[in-house]
Amino acid sequence: MNGEFRCDISRNTFDKKKHFSRVLMQQGRVQLDADWNEQSDILLHYMQTLAKDLMGHFAVIEKGFAITIPSVDVEYGTFDIGRGRCYVEGILCENESEDELCGTSKSKSSKPVGEPEGLDYLHQPDYPINKVEIPPSDLPLMVYLDVWERHISCIEDDDIREKALEGPDTATRSKTVWQVKVLSGNSSNIWKEKNWGSDPMQKCGKIFVYWPDIVRSDLQNPYRGCLSAQAKKPSGNDTDPCIISPDSRYRRAENQLYRVEIHRGGVVGEGDRNATFKWSRDNGTNVFPISFISDKEFTLEHLGRDDRSSLNVGDWVEVIDDDYTLLIGSRPSPLHEPTPLAQVMSVSLTEMKVTLDSLPNYNVNMDKHPLLRRWDFKEGDPKQPDQAKLAKEGNVVFGLYVKEGKCDSPNALGWLTLEDGVQICFRKPDADKKNEYQAGDYWLIPARTATGDVEWPFKDQTKSQRVACPPHGIEHHYAPLAVIYQDQNNWVATECRCTIQPLSKCPDETKPN
Repeated sequence: MNGEFRCDISRNTFDKKKHFSRVLMQQGRVQLDADWNEQSDILLHYMQTLAKDLMGHFAVIEKGFAITIPSVDVEYGTFDIGRGRCYVEGILCENESEDELCGTSKSKSSKPVGEPEGLDYLHQPDYPINKVEIPPSDLPLMVYLDVWERHISCIEDDDIREKALEGPDTATRSKTVWQVKVLSGNSSNIWKEKNWGSDPMQKCGKIFVYWPDIVRSDLQNPYRGCLSAQAKKPSGNDTDPCIISPDSRYRRAENQLYRVEIHRGGVVGEGDRNATFKWSRDNGTNVFPISFISDKEFTLEHLGRDDRSSLNVGDWVEVIDDDYTLLIGSRPSPLHEPTPLAQVMSVSLTEMKVTLDSLPNYNVNMDKHPLLRRWDFKEGDPKQPDQAKLAKEGNVVFGLYVKEGKCDSPNALGWLTLEDGVQICFRKPDADKKNEYQAGDYWLIPARTATGDVEWPFKDQTKSQRVACPPHGIEHHYAPLAVIYQDQNNWVATECRCTIQPLSKCPDETKPN
């Protein structure tokens, strides 16, 4: 899994480096969600790798995702996205026509002559941007495709729910999100560094040459941080097993899947924009759909299945809707600041209402499936070296500050305790590098009562040092589409797509035999 999955799973076991080809069911054995999720991941990895090997890093079918400048009564500062299909790193992206979306099929377009055939850049289904036009000062523009996976539950799409069950949900879904974006040549580091020339076609040629550099420099920094996890170990003085602290193991009564997620992106130790994180012991699955908002009072559809999954005074929650999720998960995100986290001040079990100490920094859209997501972090003692500091700035809270350390031994400085013996460490990079944490990136840490430990890989068989792993998600994939520039008073789009043709093609039915 490399999307932003927050489903109620026990753990994620897929590892492409193990080269497993399938999962085999055995008779009389316990059925686990992890096994069957791994089977789908194995098949998906195979299919996407095969598509990438056959078609390359990005391939477009005929007119799919072609960028055109409208020539009929539309405002300048926008463009059309061609209907059709493309593959980015083997991932299928579809921009369906209106006929296909309505479940019909027509050989010819029903639109009036002269009306654009494509989708308007400002009306993408999964990219709710508020920008109404692109100013000419931004030209030239690199138009590109950003592709990632989003987790969808029955809260975001009620059609998933089986109505015959009268309430309970079942499985969730993974959705491919594609977003067509623009990068101004005036703000691109690579555009400024390289000699692009004046020929538009030469610009596209150089985009293909420098595309990996463009992605690393302008779209997604490869140094997104690495994290290690462990159950708390005895200190160096605790050599007698009879006096080892009882804190030195995972101590909860239930198995948990901890989720450590970056809330505010950025770097460590640079002014007020220090990166922050939040964590959940249930993979962030404790969510509460919102039915009505009145100032700081939120009416919810339910308060959880039981006391363990409910809300209590003092809990930290995040108020989100579909648009916010699509924007904050984007890379790079058009949001300059994530919404602050709010604390629960009161809970009314009879009225299903909660009062928060603050409101989100955006207008919540009640038509976009708003919800509260509970996070389980608490404010620790900042005087203790293993406690993360609450990221409180003015009257708002952005989680806990990311603190980097060496992570080279179980008792090294830098290990932070979440709860009940579970510890994490954000690895400090080499002196010539700097981690740039991305909002929404996360790590999953299974904790098990049977072993009193967490499941996290070791560097070698001596088991003296844990591996520092890059984020488990969100993985973004990019493809160039066009360069838009100004020729006298006209906007012109130069083709930068890698197109392929279907292997077979039937004769045109409109031509006589």
